[in-house]
Amino acid sequence: MIRQEIKAKLNLECGGVLEHARIVFHTSGARNGRVVWICHALTANSDPQDWWPEMVGPGKTIDTEKDYVVCVNMLGSAYGSEGPARENPATGKPWMLDYPDVTIRDTVQTPPTADSTPLNGP
Repeated sequence: MIRQEIKAKLNLECGGVLEHARIVFHTSGARNGRVVWICHALTANSDPQDWWPEMVGPGKTIDTEKDYVVCVNMLGSAYGSEGPARENPATGKPWMLDYPDVTIRDTVQTPPTADSTPLNGP
């Protein structure tokens, strides 16, 4: 799977805003194949082959060679997406306790979009 990153402005449900939130996600497979969106637990990374090898991979139920697989790292996670340990652009220091409240709805609305700014990847 290919690790990618984008930056996006996120207006949060509780009123906070992450102006340049870093969003990490993994993709694999044929873009013209079936799209499989995988959600993960807060404690996992966005590469489902790392934590679900029985189900995800070449020739598996979720076939990373035939299916277009996408898994986005959750907000607040320690695995790359915007979280309390990342730098707060207003202070130049980690967000820590100043990190805005994030809801499940915020996480669900975090997927990469066409107007996101790519940082790397294809």
